[in-house]
Amino acid sequence: MSKFLMLDGYSLPGFGLMVQGALQIKNEDLSGETSSTSTVNKGVKPKTFTVSLRVKYEDAAALKQLTAKAEARDSGDRMRVYACVNDTVNAMGVRQVQFTERFAVNESDGPRCWDVSFTLREFQSRPEMVEQRESAAKSVTQSSAGKAVAADAGVLEDVRETAEAVAEPLTALERLLQAVDAALGGSDASGEGA
Repeated sequence: MSKFLMLDGYSLPGFGLMVQGALQIKNEDLSGETSSTSTVNKGVKPKTFTVSLRVKYEDAAALKQLTAKAEARDSGDRMRVYACVNDTVNAMGVRQVQFTERFAVNESDGPRCWDVSFTLREFQSRPEMVEQRESAAKSVTQSSAGKAVAADAGVLEDVRETAEAVAEPLTALERLLQAVDAALGGSDASGEGA
């Protein structure tokens, strides 16, 4: 296997490159106090890759450039996403990564060099894309024609106006009864005032 790792065409410096991949599958134990082996799947998390290498002291500028890559950000506050070329990373089905968690640089006990280690995390994993597609398919937009109702004292007035707008025209008998009702209601009010 070739011993190189490239991020957007930038080849990692140093020597002794090692890449270890990990896939985390979250499960929750449902057995309680029993001896059951029941679990519930909590999803597949993005793959992570632990990268370690050595950079000679005389290549301090190369280490500085690698550190800048780890700190780089895309638009906003998101860590930069890199297209990654590496046998191990690509064999696990990953094409894009971000720096995550820890970037460590230690002086080596042996040769005059730094031991560098860091973690790369998969960006937009396949399970994540499947979840996004499923949630988009479940989203249904509902709309209806009508007048918006305010949430204040004008609510009753809006309801009355809406009821009047959809009310059927009164028959002759209903108009007569409405007039009698109004007259009786008016005489009661005037009788109380006398």
